[in-house]
Amino acid sequence: MFMVPVSKSAKPLPATITWAKDEGTALGLAASQGKPLILDFSADWCQPCKEMEVKVFGNEEVRRELSRFVLGRIDCTEDDDVVVAVKKKYGADTLPTVVVLGSDGKLARRWNKEITADELLDGIRPVR
Repeated sequence: MFMVPVSKSAKPLPATITWAKDEGTALGLAASQGKPLILDFSADWCQPCKEMEVKVFGNEEVRRELSRFVLGRIDCTEDDDVVVAVKKKYGADTLPTVVVLGSDGKLARRWNKEITADELLDGIRPVR
């Protein structure tokens, strides 16, 4: 029988990623939990958004790191007045856009393009 050492510092992989469905809910959760926030702006018709869902948000290392954050997904499939206002507030001029707010509520990082798992990890690791 072989024993494989397991790092005690390794975080367990979350079974699923849970996204708040609107900005208000996400902001409230982040404030009440004292956590940083990631807002993902995407749409059903956005092919790069779908690719990021699989290649970035489906990445095991990304999922582990995301467990430190409150996650909010802004559905931009229909550009109603609320979506337009939230996009304007965070500078989400193109899709996909990922916005990162620190636990202080201040903008820490924004990408207005499709990004890789490594780009996201490099951008969110220093955020507290």
